[in-house]
Amino acid sequence: MKKFLTVIMTVLALSLVMSSCVKDKMFVGDPSISSIVFSPTSVTPYDEVTVSATLYDLSGIKSAIVNYKVSGGSSSAVAMTASGDTYSAKIPVQADKAVVAFTITAISNNNRTTTSVSQSYTVGIQYGELNDIRLNELNSSTKFIEIYNPTSKPIVIGGIKFAKNAADAYFVDAAGATLQVATGTVLNPKSYAIMGCKGADLSSTATTAGALYLGTSTTGLSGSKSLLVIMQDKDGNKIDSFVNSAVATPAITDTWDGAVEYTFTDASRVPDGSGDFYSLTDGTPGVTNGTTPSADKFTHKLN
Repeated sequence: MKKFLTVIMTVLALSLVMSSCVKDKMFVGDPSISSIVFSPTSVTPYDEVTVSATLYDLSGIKSAIVNYKVSGGSSSAVAMTASGDTYSAKIPVQADKAVVAFTITAISNNNRTTTSVSQSYTVGIQYGELNDIRLNELNSSTKFIEIYNPTSKPIVIGGIKFAKNAADAYFVDAAGATLQVATGTVLNPKSYAIMGCKGADLSSTATTAGALYLGTSTTGLSGSKSLLVIMQDKDGNKIDSFVNSAVATPAITDTWDGAVEYTFTDASRVPDGSGDFYSLTDGTPGVTNGTTPSADKFTHKLN
């Protein structure tokens, strides 16, 4: 009997030893997807959208993709790249009013797959302020006025008109009517628009430069007489102005046929949209004025 018990005890002991030597099988689950964000959260037609998330699996992540559909269309995919446990990908620029729905799919090294719940955003134009538009160039030789949008947003410029040497003496068209920018016209970010003066039709010049053409005015533009040009909104409120007068701080009601600060062929802001006006030799209709000013800076401003 004692021998039998000894044998039983020995077998049990060996079983325990052997079981302790068997390696535990690793748990195989699905990869996790958390902390999903996209940026920017207010998306314009000029924005790529970066989608990022935290992905994790015990075996590691083999690959991850963002699947997206635009306004219910067919599915497209972009691969995600890793920075630690954070994975990201960029959805390309989409048109205004597009609705973009996206999911993230993660595949582990154990070939297990997880797909996130769908998220979405709507693309919408966010317009800038009309008061940010700038007079950018005036040319007395080729005869044009150029305006510029220096911002990162499109701006509705419909209704803009230009006054010369008085608050209500407007640049006119061939029929003698005030020349105003057509309702609903939009000037894109970092873009130019030009108006021909004294009958100069510069529409082809604008097209070649990729600029908007605002129309042709029969009103003249002189660089040898004192000059005031006021850009106004549809209600006559001043947006920006250019002054060429020997008077340091002239008033709108002054006489504008006298002496000048500079006789100019071209008066350009350098740099575009933010710099002072300088008297230059060559005009640059519809394209950048560059970054190199001349020694002749227009310093006189409206009182």
